[in-house]
Amino acid sequence: MKKILRQVIKNGSSALSLKYFEQSDFLKSLLELSDNNLENFSFNLASKIQKDNYPDYLKTANYLDTDVQYLKGVGPKRALILKSRGIHTIGDVLNIIPNNYRDLTEIRTIENSFPGKTTLIKVKFRAFNEIFYQRRKVLQAVFFDDSSEIILKWFHFKMSYLKNYFIKDTDFIVYGKVRYFNNFK
Repeated sequence: MKKILRQVIKNGSSALSLKYFEQSDFLKSLLELSDNNLENFSFNLASKIQKDNYPDYLKTANYLDTDVQYLKGVGPKRALILKSRGIHTIGDVLNIIPNNYRDLTEIRTIENSFPGKTTLIKVKFRAFNEIFYQRRKVLQAVFFDDSSEIILKWFHFKMSYLKNYFIKDTDFIVYGKVRYFNNFK
């Protein structure tokens, strides 16, 4: 198979010799699966070899022009969603530029976290309690580091899960927008 794919890559799919098809029942069945279309055959053959991590598959001239539905994990249904967003080929997928970026490399202290800024902080858990805020339960948890204390709030939570999750003096890394409320961060 790899020899045939090399020939497909080197000469184009139209240059395949019939002697290869006569030697292999697998190739005959693959050609029938491709509706006797040599372009579809070369893609199906490359897909089979790709599963074996065959690197020459990536060298096909029209790989980037391949329909997005043939990308592993996409399929026809997800391809319709991608096409509605302007992503038609594998090349289009590679040219997607992210619309935002979060820098999660800088870990700050509570004292160095500023209101209105989204911050990553390494803290230890101290205690939590449930309070009522505008007729609903809110979980307040107190965390601390060497510099100060901070209160984190959850509006949707399962208390049974969180009781087992939060253990006193356990380290946590928290991420979110810092705000002041009643003179507390």
